[in-house]
Amino acid sequence: MPEGVRLGEPAKAGVVIAGAAITAAAALTVATKGAAAPLLAKAAGTFGPVIEQGAKKAQQMGGLIQQAKTTGGGLIQDAPARLRVASKINQRNSLSKEASRLTGRVQNEVNSLVNNFLSGNRNPGLGTKHLSGNIYYLRGREGGRVFFREVNNTMQILGKATKANEQTVINLVLEIFR
Repeated sequence: MPEGVRLGEPAKAGVVIAGAAITAAAALTVATKGAAAPLLAKAAGTFGPVIEQGAKKAQQMGGLIQQAKTTGGGLIQDAPARLRVASKINQRNSLSKEASRLTGRVQNEVNSLVNNFLSGNRNPGLGTKHLSGNIYYLRGREGGRVFFREVNNTMQILGKATKANEQTVINLVLEIFR
């Protein structure tokens, strides 16, 4: 090991495993009265670079683990900020009227779709579909639909629908926001 190199825990584990393998090879050589020596030498030549490469990778992983600990668990520091949510539905009576048709399970599903999307799941429920331009919609199994766009780190909810009034809401959203 070069002087000044410090090993993290994963790399130390790799060195311990390599040491155990060397010890086992020595024991095998003694047990076979030297007959295994040529075979072990060949294996050492083949696997030596692999062990060395594994130790280097373990060292890199140790650095990444340490980085994760010091950055609050995140390896990606440039991740976008969490989305906010703003509803544009009440800007038009027609959209508000159509959104009021959601009840019970479908309304709960719509809330869940939005919460899952805001938590980072870009395809909750049955997935996210592109409608037009920067307008998309989330689709749920119970028929809930949420029409939205992302503007300045904000999820703007443009409309909500059931499967029954989906086309009406699509037409309204496109007419108003496209």
